[in-house]
Amino acid sequence: VICKAAAQSGSAENAKNPFEGAAIGFAWVDEEIPSPIGYQSIRARTTDKDGLVFNSMTALSGWTPFLLDRLKHMERGTPRPPRLFVDFLHAVDNPYVSREVVLSKWATAPEAIKRARLRGEIVALEGAVHPDFHNGPPYVIPAFAPPPEWTRYGVIDFGSRAPFCHLWAAHDEANDVLHIYREHYAADMLLSDHAAEIWRVEGCPDCQPPEIGGDVWQAWRVRVARPGGTGCPTCMGTGCTADAVTRRWADPAGKGEMGTLQSEYDLPTAPAPKARPASFDALHERFAIREKWGTPGVVIHDTCVNLIRETGRLTWRKTGRGGDVDRYETDGDDHAHDCLRYLCYALRRAAAPAAEDEAPAPRS
Repeated sequence: VICKAAAQSGSAENAKNPFEGAAIGFAWVDEEIPSPIGYQSIRARTTDKDGLVFNSMTALSGWTPFLLDRLKHMERGTPRPPRLFVDFLHAVDNPYVSREVVLSKWATAPEAIKRARLRGEIVALEGAVHPDFHNGPPYVIPAFAPPPEWTRYGVIDFGSRAPFCHLWAAHDEANDVLHIYREHYAADMLLSDHAAEIWRVEGCPDCQPPEIGGDVWQAWRVRVARPGGTGCPTCMGTGCTADAVTRRWADPAGKGEMGTLQSEYDLPTAPAPKARPASFDALHERFAIREKWGTPGVVIHDTCVNLIRETGRLTWRKTGRGGDVDRYETDGDDHAHDCLRYLCYALRRAAAPAAEDEAPAPRS
């Protein structure tokens, strides 16, 4: 039994010989191999033993070139080729997972995702990304200042000509409700200007110098970071407001910007996990209405006008053959929406949610 990672057959440069010299009786490929060359190589190595190739996957990207090549008889309604067998596994038939849990997990997902996740169907994503979202309760609520004991998080999607976006979130851990309560959304600004906007929200208004990023400001940061602080009665020597975040994530594509924010502006960021299927799953899971309270796991304050606009208008992108959607791509402005997606996925990876049946009703 030989196991190889998909990455070994993931590009034209190294995919020609992932199993060079092997005679394979049975090959099991889980999910699609990134390169067709790697798949063709595996099929070729089954020739000596007249072997079989078994593929298992959740077809979340519609009719990809791989599926069109292997299953074109289904897409075209023609007879099945010999020695080709296709079956679909229904998630609710899993004897080790509660049927109710499975159905509730995907209850509010878009119909195409639901069909792919629950029944293994090959479908194209289409229409609105969040078909039930609207500018009003329970998704959008009047703004209020989150209690200081709620944990603050920040998330960044970088942009220069395109908008730069920073979202501030407060997590009500008792009810596992994420409140998106503030946004900074602007284009055609320097990174230093964006950093200054973040510090105007998170830095103490009474002791922080007016020019952010200069020598005086750097000296202030060093001074307030020492034990005992500055003695400022407003911030109690911390140099920060209640909106200062505990942890901040940023799009890892902006590696240079992340380094500058940390080295020059004392704004460290962690790379945001952004795998598209998994992060969209986390976002749809947060938007799901909890049956007990009739509220979702994330609410947006009505002051976050750009996030509300993008979330309500975003649609799945129609590309390629037959208008199929390719790999969770979207059409429309998505800078604030990407921030929300990164945050929901990061929090899902970081910690398990609180038990809803033990928590009081969420504040709204």
